[in-house]
Amino acid sequence: MSEISVWEAWRSDEMHPGGRDLTRRMLESAELLHGARVADIGCGTGAGVAFLRAQGFDASGVDSSALLAGCARKRHGVPVFLADARSLPFEARSMDALLFECSLNALDDRAAVLGECARVLRRGGKLMVSDIYDKAAPEPEREWKDALAAAGFSLLRWEDCSGVMERFVARALWELGDIARLKDICTKGGQSCRPGYFIMVAKYDPRAERS
Repeated sequence: MSEISVWEAWRSDEMHPGGRDLTRRMLESAELLHGARVADIGCGTGAGVAFLRAQGFDASGVDSSALLAGCARKRHGVPVFLADARSLPFEARSMDALLFECSLNALDDRAAVLGECARVLRRGGKLMVSDIYDKAAPEPEREWKDALAAAGFSLLRWEDCSGVMERFVARALWELGDIARLKDICTKGGQSCRPGYFIMVAKYDPRAERS
């Protein structure tokens, strides 16, 4: 299966855990104004960017894959930048919100990524994340809250949405056709985990940053 077809299966509305319903729930919590500047980080083939633009946001995408970025531009006609999440192509304090859907946990050096998010977000800007997490971990919400605070964010919403995983896993096995691929997706740091799913919304608030 090609890189694009695997990503399409993973990120399509049908395959994305919780679908666009979870995206809408994060947007509701973020309370963004019409025309807000939003970037979908790890946007893949661009469906998420197209969705954000349809909601009235000034949305763009960022992806580190030239193949996927090119596909997003061609398929959806949306602006997509070829860049790494640790070096975003935006000026400091220029963005109203950043969205990571099934992409943040796949990146190396989460602290560096969160620091870069803090650089480009305006004061009060929102960080929206949906992703897989290890339900066997002792305090995943506390772990995220501490990591966010270290980068200057305050946590506004954390919600366990693991109920969406059962349908997603069944669909993933059907679409990917290979349980090994799904195991790779549900692997953290090369070790097995008991996958759950969460959404969270955080606000960039420099006062939250630890001294």
